[in-house]
Amino acid sequence: MTMPRLRKSLAGRAVGRFVRFGMARGLRSVEIDPEDFRKDLAEKHGLWVPHFGRMKDVPIETLDDVLKILEYYMARWAVEIYFRTLKTGCRVEEIQLETIDRLQRCLAFYKIIAWRILYLTYLNRTCPKLPCSAVFEDCEWKSVWRVVTKRPLPKKPPMLSKFMQLLTQLGGYNNRATEAPPGPQPLWVGLRRMTDFATAWLAFGPENKKVVYK
Repeated sequence: MTMPRLRKSLAGRAVGRFVRFGMARGLRSVEIDPEDFRKDLAEKHGLWVPHFGRMKDVPIETLDDVLKILEYYMARWAVEIYFRTLKTGCRVEEIQLETIDRLQRCLAFYKIIAWRILYLTYLNRTCPKLPCSAVFEDCEWKSVWRVVTKRPLPKKPPMLSKFMQLLTQLGGYNNRATEAPPGPQPLWVGLRRMTDFATAWLAFGPENKKVVYK
């Protein structure tokens, strides 16, 4: 396997580790050309992969370069959380579909769900005083409020930080005074349960005038 101009780069080391791992597993005849591998993914599966020749280590010479790398790393951590939400929360690795077209449509749908989970997580930390009605329907926040607090509904929608505490308690968030704001995991569990509560609220709630109780 030859990787010109890539041996000292991040991509070169990653591909090299992949080949060495295959050899350690007994695949003695593994030969991979990174550029052919990239084109194969694009042509057969429609997956975009960056050009390996551009994936090189970033030089650091000044303090501004250091701060830029830290910003990159902070963005990388958010990407890691996003894919954890996609794989663990949405369980996309357990999807079993017959064609690549169906799989791509399904993944596109789940990507939106994972994005919304992260969006709500970070919005709660940056705009905690925002009314929860800005991102949740009335049937959602009202049903969760009644189930969790067992109290009458407030006259105004609660702040987002307050409602997120109630919602994530459905997913196992302890809501201690010293606890950090809830993360994605209790949120995605809480959202699943909220969907059932909201459906029941629309069907049988006090605002549904068509329901007749006997």
